[in-house]
Amino acid sequence: MVLWREDPKKGLYYKELYYTQQERLLYHYNLKLKRHNKNSGIFDEEDSVSFIVSNVEEVLINGNIKKNLLLFTLNITTSRNMD
Repeated sequence: MVLWREDPKKGLYYKELYYTQQERLLYHYNLKLKRHNKNSGIFDEEDSVSFIVSNVEEVLINGNIKKNLLLFTLNITTSRNMD
């Protein structure tokens, strides 16, 4: 299970409850189009995911302008048995 938390000034954080149990930044809001990002420890300490920002839009939500980032996964490495 993963918990998500948005920091309106920084970005989106996640906390994987079964393995790392520490909060990590998934992405920062200053990501730009075609910017590459890599995150480690999403499922456990040896896992990682790489993605690229393929689209950036600004949307109005409850009177506030927010960025909508479309992320394209480049690769995922995991030490888990995915069966």
